[in-house]
Amino acid sequence: MEKNLKRESKVYSYKEQLEEIQLRKELEEKQRKSGKETKLSAKQKEAMKVQLEKESKIRADIKKVHNLVCPCNVLSIWLLAL
Repeated sequence: MEKNLKRESKVYSYKEQLEEIQLRKELEEKQRKSGKETKLSAKQKEAMKVQLEKESKIRADIKKVHNLVCPCNVLSIWLLAL
């Protein structure tokens, strides 16, 4: 339960507001399970795009490091050194 619930209107009781919040959460969960995603705002889309770009750069860097230290590459470098 949320103790510091700000009343939106004096017309609705505290209990009714809690029930409405619970209903909204259930509907959101139901939409998520059915595969329907909520539409993102332009600001959220931009933030997601920036985050995905960061992640793809990190993946590329990790792939480069992996290729350098992969056991098969280390063995071939060692054999070439002989």
